[in-house]
Amino acid sequence: MVDSTFRRIKFFDTQTGYLVSNQGTIYSEHIKKELKQMPNKDGYPTVHIRCAQQGIDSRYFVHRLVAEYFVDGDKTLSVDHIDGNKLNNKASNLCYMDIKDNIKKYHVDKFFHGKKRKLPSGRRSNVFSADQVILMRDLAEKGVPISDIAKQMGEKYNYIYAVVKYKVHKYV
Repeated sequence: MVDSTFRRIKFFDTQTGYLVSNQGTIYSEHIKKELKQMPNKDGYPTVHIRCAQQGIDSRYFVHRLVAEYFVDGDKTLSVDHIDGNKLNNKASNLCYMDIKDNIKKYHVDKFFHGKKRKLPSGRRSNVFSADQVILMRDLAEKGVPISDIAKQMGEKYNYIYAVVKYKVHKYV
């Protein structure tokens, strides 16, 4: 069994009555048990923390709390899950990374691991973020066939061709 190390969560130098572990768990001293983690709409586990002294009553990302107390690095950067698993919030699986690099890593991982992107209902499938457009162009430049890129992005070949050839998303 792996030993857990706990540290007190503080907001504005005030004790909150909550502990965070290097294994990705949050413990409440008030109710004497581990807090239930609820995924947000993107699948990242969150916990509900209340601190009446500071007027705090909000949901917090578990990976952000673990990184804040156990991971060295620039706390202003994005927190990356090294293995790509949003549910693995162990300190050993987290690192700080520039948001642009984090987004690019996510899309490269998704492309090469064969995961198709899920679109929120009502969103057109041919709407891509600037980072996705840059990624598609980089992949095409590296010799990945447009048909493979189209399959992985869940879009028709003709549209990906237009993206790669700067016929659409010209200013990215």
